[in-house]
Amino acid sequence: LGGGGAIVLTEGEDERDPGRWGELVRKHGVSIWNSVPALMELMKESEKEKGRGIGESLRVVMLSGDWIPVKLAPRWK
Repeated sequence: LGGGGAIVLTEGEDERDPGRWGELVRKHGVSIWNSVPALMELMKESEKEKGRGIGESLRVVMLSGDWIPVKLAPRWK
């Protein structure tokens, strides 16, 4: 944050809408994602259903707090 970064958080109903998460990533040029694997999987499925990609800005995905499915990483590469 001291180098000019920003944190993008969801509000209200957006907290439960994986489709909105992808929109926020694209709108704000999010470059680092940090969540539990299940949330990343929800966003991936939502974007796939809509025929969209997350965008060019996302460079790093950090997953913790739960077991990471082996097939998840190759799908996001």
